[in-house]
Amino acid sequence: MSVIQAIGQQNIKAEFAHRLQGFLSQDPDVRELFSGATSMTTVVNLLAALSFQEGDARFQTDALDEELVFSLFFDSFYLLFIKELEHNNLSQAEKLILQLSRYYGELMAKRIVQAETGLGAEELSIRAELLKRANCVLQAWEQLDKRYAQQRGNSRNMGR
Repeated sequence: MSVIQAIGQQNIKAEFAHRLQGFLSQDPDVRELFSGATSMTTVVNLLAALSFQEGDARFQTDALDEELVFSLFFDSFYLLFIKELEHNNLSQAEKLILQLSRYYGELMAKRIVQAETGLGAEELSIRAELLKRANCVLQAWEQLDKRYAQQRGNSRNMGR
């Protein structure tokens, strides 16, 4: 890859991260997660870097919606899930991506279950895949939640 191509890809990721930040900041529940030390800018840039693939049409669109955003979080979630299981050493920004993945997974599952019937076969197929991915994220999150609870219990028992 040439330097010019690398710079072009960085520019695509940066522009997309800026649009993503605008989209995420519209949701008060999402904004609430950013009251700590890690900024939303850090998280969206990391998310763009983790989920970017050359030629990915998602990064070219100006119209962001929950489905597209969830697909980005889904891609990043499994990379970070594996990192957490193997190394137990995520940064705060990475942990926020896991939390946001769960948030959007719950949102997708809820919306798909409440969706109107009468959809075409293609739309049903897309929604079924989204629901499958949302359930995967939620099940993996349950595993992480159990692991975190166990770690907290172990740290409390260290003084005994």
